Amino acid sequence: MELTGMGVVVILVMLFVPGLTKVLHSLAFRIQAAGKADIVRAHAESGRATADERRTGNQKRYG
Repeated sequence: MELTGMGVVVILVMLFVPGLTKVLHSLAFRIQAAGKADIVRAHAESGRATADERRTGNQKRYG
């Protein structure tokens, strides 16, 4: 009987691992994106512009 119970547990784990992995990857992506957003926000609030940001303001649009 113990072997059957263990087999059920193994099957359930194998069924839930892919879904759990997707959830964990999604959570990690959201945390990473939130961190990047904080960095961008802090950079914008500091008032300092990089060379690339200064250059884009001087370009003219053609079209």
